[in-house]
Amino acid sequence: MAQLIFLFTPLYRLNRFECIDLIGTPESMKEYYTPKTIEKLRKHIEGLGLEIGTFVSSTPDINHPDPAVRKQVLEDFARGVDITAALGCSHINITAPRPAGSTQTPVTSGSADKVSYIMAEGYDFKKDWRTYVDSLKYCADLAGSKGLKLSLECFAGTICSTPHAWLRLFEDVGAPNLGIQLDTSHLVTQRFDVVFAIYMTGDRIFNVHAKDNDGMTRGNLPPGCGIIDYPLVIDALRHVGYDGIISVEVEFTHNPRRYNQQAKEHLEKVLKGLY
Repeated sequence: MAQLIFLFTPLYRLNRFECIDLIGTPESMKEYYTPKTIEKLRKHIEGLGLEIGTFVSSTPDINHPDPAVRKQVLEDFARGVDITAALGCSHINITAPRPAGSTQTPVTSGSADKVSYIMAEGYDFKKDWRTYVDSLKYCADLAGSKGLKLSLECFAGTICSTPHAWLRLFEDVGAPNLGIQLDTSHLVTQRFDVVFAIYMTGDRIFNVHAKDNDGMTRGNLPPGCGIIDYPLVIDALRHVGYDGIISVEVEFTHNPRRYNQQAKEHLEKVLKGLY
């Protein structure tokens, strides 16, 4: 972890991005993100001419039925809020959880594999939802106390994976600083139209992950390499008044320089109206 500060530098120098997102696990937020390291990170990133877009605080089990486990998760989130503020970010991000206590069937490369959650015995969705809402109320209030927005990245299959669930969540939590980190690929995975989702979510979109999807098995493609119509996506974002960051998120590749550059060039052409 000590060398984390330098890992993104070669990629930036080749691709010339404007912003960077940072992430913290419960362990790294305790051990790595010390005041000294945070200051070093800020200076290094500023020296590259970059802005820190968001800090992602890893908060698994935020809806855990055991209050003791949930208390620890919320303490980790509180540490993430302090780190986010110290880094000078405008908002903190967390991911939506799976149904409480659920596990997933093992998945191999075999085409005949069945995929499903294995639900916890006695699972109660309404109780799970209330627990999640209560946790988010606490998180949104804590983030707001530092002047931060709180965005959720909602993967397919999570407790609030669709725009309809997002709107219900906003209503139940009742915090104006709670919004969505809209990931274009996650929506396509669920066969939900990205443009429609943008119109539905409106000013609750706090940041955007640009990641393409082939509509079948590959959901981690550079923008322009799948079925997502990014010119229409950008038009929709402009329509709802979005003026935040669009992050290229091309993970799990052996050639990040190539695919990040490819994604950046496609999005730049879209923004310039060349497509």
